[in-house]
Amino acid sequence: MSKEILLVSPPYPSERRKAMPPLGIASIAGYLEENGYRGRIELMDGFYLAKKYGYSESLKMVKEKIEKEKPFIVGCSVLHTNEEEALGIIKTAKKAEAHIVVGNHMATTAHRSYSKLVTAVVRGEGEVTTKELMDALFSNRELHGVKGLTFYDGKRIVTNPHRELIDLDEIPPPAFHLLEPVSKYDSLLAEESRGCCFKCSFCSIAGMYRSYRLKSPERIRLEIENIAELGVRIIDLIGELVLLNEDRALRIADIMEEFDCSWKIDAHPTFVVKRKKILPVLAKKGLKGIEMGVESGNQHSLDLYNKQTTPQINNEAAKAVLDAGIFPHLDFINFEPYLTMEDLKENIQFVMRHIRIISMAPSYPLENLFKPWIPIPGTPMFERAKSEGLVVSIEKSDTDSYPKMRNAQHFFVFRDEHVKRVADSIDYFLKRYGERYHQMLDQLTREEGYLFSDSPKATAIAAVPAYILCMAYAVVKNNIPGQMIIDWYCQQRLDAIERGEYGDSLSRLPIPPGAFEKIINVFKELAPAAH
Repeated sequence: MSKEILLVSPPYPSERRKAMPPLGIASIAGYLEENGYRGRIELMDGFYLAKKYGYSESLKMVKEKIEKEKPFIVGCSVLHTNEEEALGIIKTAKKAEAHIVVGNHMATTAHRSYSKLVTAVVRGEGEVTTKELMDALFSNRELHGVKGLTFYDGKRIVTNPHRELIDLDEIPPPAFHLLEPVSKYDSLLAEESRGCCFKCSFCSIAGMYRSYRLKSPERIRLEIENIAELGVRIIDLIGELVLLNEDRALRIADIMEEFDCSWKIDAHPTFVVKRKKILPVLAKKGLKGIEMGVESGNQHSLDLYNKQTTPQINNEAAKAVLDAGIFPHLDFINFEPYLTMEDLKENIQFVMRHIRIISMAPSYPLENLFKPWIPIPGTPMFERAKSEGLVVSIEKSDTDSYPKMRNAQHFFVFRDEHVKRVADSIDYFLKRYGERYHQMLDQLTREEGYLFSDSPKATAIAAVPAYILCMAYAVVKNNIPGQMIIDWYCQQRLDAIERGEYGDSLSRLPIPPGAFEKIINVFKELAPAAH
């Protein structure tokens, strides 16, 4: 029997990411079930479908379900990573004459734009607002009285007052039972907080939640107990604030140890440094990974991001986590519109100092080394860059360049032409050798798992894009054509790695000695041990 409410987390390309359930729609479904809608809801995890059936087939499955079953309401979670897919789902749901509801970060920041495409936009956290919206739609009542909604009434865009922030300890656990069997996921998610006490200029969290709140350890224990009853012992704690308070962090660690969990958290580098003395204790109690948004190796970009950290603190945080026996997942933004060549040099030096970390996670060699800033409407950095003509829309831009993420609706241009030329060299590498490199990463993942050891093969594979980044910088710095040099390096290194040869022996660069020396000198600055 088809359900009246279909909640969808849209598919997007898996790109070697772990399979984890969509916490947002699962939490909303859990609240709806506890408040009159049990048995009326179906969830679709598009990311899981994309990993299992392939990206194109997963999109087809979601659209066919809507076309065939014609649910009364289709709810869609919209993020910058799935905006293109979400727009396609909205179009299909409209043809099926369903009420369409969207929410999450991108929908919240761009709520006025989305209001004319859908029945209503749920701004911010969605549990109570979605429930009241369902009540109104099923009763055919007007939407003007539902706090937290933006909608188009046929004449104007209506932005209802904000919803009051809810008590996180009072909401029911996520409805994981409505998703795929938990055994199909790499880990399950438990929320420890919402919002953030930092105000990074590129981030949509502040617009999503307006303030930060913590779940009590007692409430977190309830969620962990529920997850453990499902037979899962690998947990990602979602939130940024486990290390905000030392006593709370230790109590959470005790809970994880009680249920024999392996767990991962997110943390700001300054919190990691501030709490580094307890990191070994957390490691003994099962903490396996800390994801840190270090974002940049240069102070200019960190200030632009309002990150409230320094390259020195970032380095200290990464070292503290490693020294405690925990894996540091370093989130990094290498390219942004205001980047100078000197900024990029400092970024590359940071990358080369941490190549060991990069070599231990399969998605990082490309994602973090070449990752661009993502222009998210409504964020302070977006509004600044847009006002200065550095943000363009999908309709006005060539979207074939790597720093322009495929699913985004807005892209940026570089103010410094030299930095653009570095990015163009990286594009050349990805277009010519990217597929082969991805195949090597996939094979390595199958052989050594999600987190690699310090194996020679993993280190050699991770070094390839790192050296490409160095080469791209070196050739632009010295005004030397770069494509031939990238070909020279990739053809030899990729062939050697596939033969099981992981050393650095290469034929001499086929360029005049003077140019060769210039490149080597730049390499010595970027990576003294790597030339």
